[in-house]
Amino acid sequence: MSKINIKGAEVSAAADQMTAAQNNINRYSQQISSVITTLRQDGSETYATLCTKLQTVNDSLLEEAAKMSSLESALRLILSTYASAENNILGLTVTDSHSVSGGTLSTSATFQALLSQLTALLNMKEEEESSASEPASVTHEQEKAHDLYMQNEIFSLLEKDQYSKETWLAASLEQRKDILRSFMKDLSGIYGVKLSSDVNFEAIDGTARGYYLPGSNTVTINTNYLPRTDSYQIMQTMIHEMRHAYQHAAVNNPESFQVSPQTIEQWKNNFAAVNYINYDGSNYSAYVSQPVEWDAKNFAKQFSDLSNANPEYRGSWD
Repeated sequence: MSKINIKGAEVSAAADQMTAAQNNINRYSQQISSVITTLRQDGSETYATLCTKLQTVNDSLLEEAAKMSSLESALRLILSTYASAENNILGLTVTDSHSVSGGTLSTSATFQALLSQLTALLNMKEEEESSASEPASVTHEQEKAHDLYMQNEIFSLLEKDQYSKETWLAASLEQRKDILRSFMKDLSGIYGVKLSSDVNFEAIDGTARGYYLPGSNTVTINTNYLPRTDSYQIMQTMIHEMRHAYQHAAVNNPESFQVSPQTIEQWKNNFAAVNYINYDGSNYSAYVSQPVEWDAKNFAKQFSDLSNANPEYRGSWD
């Protein structure tokens, strides 16, 4: 028969811990019930308010993250914000803390696990980048995702007052030129390309709104088009011509861009003098169906220009 020694102090301490845990569970349950009751009472109006507030917080957070000097710093900022939200909303106990860009990141057990995974992922990525002799090929899915990201960023610019249609229509000819100069700088940052000079302005006969010259790495805009009542379309022309600059930059330095090898090959072949089709007034379908023009018009959302197109290649726009 075994002898069992029972230590009263330890039993009492364990009971106190279990009681505290039960109280915490009851408190969480009461908080959740209170939130549910409030949501049910207020109905859709509360949901709409919550969604609006969450969207505002999300936008502000992403804006701050974009200002960080590195991806790791940005992700850590996002993580610390969500950790703070978790602590404030649920009243969780802080179990650990970590230094983040000179500050302190307090996290619950859940976010501590996420932080550990994030750190491991970032370290692994750094090791892969430093040890890999050959960069991994960009997939079609990655190319498409990056194109849509850039497209969204660019068209978001047009929602700003300085690039809005209202501002454009109220601007003088010289002011419109300044708008285009500023717009090209913003486009360059999003595309990740640098042109050799500012926007060139030239009076061009015919219907061309502008063009890109790879030899000089410049964009030229037709000044004859700027006074027209429908001249705001020139903003899409800038997006289109800057896309050509992006195409050439990707062909010349594919390792620096999120473009798949298949697309690089298509663009490269199309840019060859013997393959590129210049528009002569009667061959629009062939002109717009070739890879680089099909891609540029899709990227610039010039969908009305694609009505007669019948391309074999569709890039990331399939």
